[in-house]
Amino acid sequence: MKVTLIFADWCNICRATRGLWSELQNKYNFEYEELSVTSPEGIDYVKKYAIHAVPVTLIEDRIAFVGLPDREKAIEAMGSK
Repeated sequence: MKVTLIFADWCNICRATRGLWSELQNKYNFEYEELSVTSPEGIDYVKKYAIHAVPVTLIEDRIAFVGLPDREKAIEAMGSK
């Protein structure tokens, strides 16, 4: 399973979300990628998914969360519980 986080460096909620997904990735061992909205690949994702707010979490290339997800809901969304 792949989780992709679209974030902005200036966003405090993004920092917390990055921490959450990094912690869960270490515990549940899934593929995890972080993309800045200012990177070329991040810009492509912003266009593809019409992203207007960050952070956005994609699970298997589908938007799963906008904002900081609840830890239990994130685990449940991954099917790892």
